[in-house]
Amino acid sequence: MKEHSFDRDLLEGGSLLRRGYAYIAANSGKIIALITALVAALVTFTDVALTGFGTAEFTTTLLVMLIASYLIYFSLEDASERLGEESEEYREASARYLEARRKIQPEHIDKLREYLASYSERELSYRRRSYLCREGCSAISYEKYKAGERVTASEAKAFRRMDRMKPVGITPTSLLSRYGADARELVNPNVARRVGSLLKLLPSTVCMFFTASVILTAKPDLTPSVIIEGILKLSALPIVGFKGYSSGYAFALGAGLSWLETKTRLLEGFIDTVNAENATRPETCVGEIS
Repeated sequence: MKEHSFDRDLLEGGSLLRRGYAYIAANSGKIIALITALVAALVTFTDVALTGFGTAEFTTTLLVMLIASYLIYFSLEDASERLGEESEEYREASARYLEARRKIQPEHIDKLREYLASYSERELSYRRRSYLCREGCSAISYEKYKAGERVTASEAKAFRRMDRMKPVGITPTSLLSRYGADARELVNPNVARRVGSLLKLLPSTVCMFFTASVILTAKPDLTPSVIIEGILKLSALPIVGFKGYSSGYAFALGAGLSWLETKTRLLEGFIDTVNAENATRPETCVGEIS
């Protein structure tokens, strides 16, 4: 009985913790505004002077703040993105996507390629028609332009821009990959992984060179003005942190969730197409996707 109670307490505690993190992400703007107001209040009661640009003190402080802000921003952005993926809304979308992906068998890949190529063509046609409507151009004018006839300068500019539009590259690999993949299918990921790892380590490498060369000297007099000066310099870090935290959470429940739902709809549309084709051929109904 005690074990069940302990497990329940752990689950409830984890749920409360997630709700607390979600609350912070949702109200990060208010927190940033509060920090800014507190900093402004501190500055109000002190004499403010700007350090000369290019001085050793300014350059050192700027490097420390930049490195710290980058590390804080991207660390909290990644953490809040994982938090967003644990939300009920995202988990439901993920379960629906995995169910649709499970129905795709190896023998369906060729048909899936054709389906995605056709979808890309239709999507490009839709974007071009929408663009012409926004620009106030007609299909008749576009036909004249393609035939070499004279059109207005604004129409010619719009038509050139429309012709430069490219279809969206969607492959079975990118659609069936849970966390995204290269748009090309037959690509060895090892080379790209090594290059990507080096790029990811670049900020940490720069930080290491800097921290290895830092010499710290304690300030002799920690007067109230020195303390306020330090608080003012450090106040940018929690603001950057909250911005990164809210950005990651918003991405997970915004663009990340939208892309997951789009992939699900494409897979479900393909499944419906295959089932409809099989339904018109009774002898092949055995291969219906279920």
